[in-house]
This record gives sequence, C-alpha cells and structure tokens, in this order.
Amino acid sequence: MLKSSIAGAVAVIAAHATFSGISIANAFNRDLSDVSLREDDNSSPGNNKCVECSREAVLTRLVNQLYNKGQADRAMFSDHASFEDPAMQCNGYNEIKETFRALQALKPQQLTPPILFRGYSKSSYIADLHSQYKIGASVVELHSQLSIELGTDGKVLSIEERWNRVPLIDNVPFKIS
Repeated sequence: MLKSSIAGAVAVIAAHATFSGISIANAFNRDLSDVSLREDDNSSPGNNKCVECSREAVLTRLVNQLYNKGQADRAMFSDHASFEDPAMQCNGYNEIKETFRALQALKPQQLTPPILFRGYSKSSYIADLHSQYKIGASVVELHSQLSIELGTDGKVLSIEERWNRVPLIDNVPFKIS
C-alpha cells in the first residue's frame, strides 16, 4: 500500500513538473485570452453587498477557474504574484496562467467543491480542495490546501498549494533523481 502511494505521488510530481516546465516555456511565447471571474461590481452606488462575502465568492470562482478550466483573470493577480506547490514554483501571471492551462492535460476533476475560509489575517484565505487527476490509466486522488495571500489592493500576491495538507517539498519523504 505504501509503495503504491509513493509511486502515485512520484507519478503526480513527475507529470506536474513536466507539464509545468513545458507551460512555463510556452508562457513567454503565447498570449492566451483572459476569462473574467468578476460577476458583480461592489463599487456601484447603493450596493449593500457584504465585501467579504463577495471577496470569498470571487476567490472561490478563481480557484474553480484555475483548477477546472486552466484559466485565470489577469485583473485578479498582482504584478509579482507567485504560485508554489511541492513540484514547482511560478513567478508572474504568465507562468501561473500557463501552468494551470497545462495542468488540464491531467484531466483534473474536483470531487467536492472547494471550501474557502478566512486565514490568519484580513488578507489571507485558505481553500480546501479534493481532486483527482488522470496519469495514463491511473487515477490519483489528492487533498490539497491552498494558502492565498492578497495585497492591499485585493489582488492575489501568492498561492501556496500543500498536497495532502503537508508543507512544501522540504518534507517529501522521497527523492526524485
């Protein structure tokens, strides 16, 4: 059982790293069209909508768009945004967008809707994801926890994904050589 879990984890990391490397290279050669995630505008006069509720809804849509469709709205990210998971790190919107576009090759499927809640500060949010990915004939199930940090302008500064809620690569129990 442990061998198959480790083999599955190695396969996910290898596939993710391969597609991420290809996608980062492509990020500098392609300008993919943006998809707006904003369905409402809370700045209009007379709008009494709760800003926090709206922010959580927008962030939930962002997570869904990234993981389910490989799409990202440029307006949601700061100029110095970063994404990090156990397999890689991306810096800048183009790399992040291309990485999630390439992730679609693993046919991600959310097994439950993401659950988003406030983190430890006004600018931090946590999202729990339960997804599966196809690698060849294998299906790998993954519980992820995203830590999303926002800037003072409300744009995403960083997203850190922890696979099976474990801190990043420093604590992986195997080596890839």
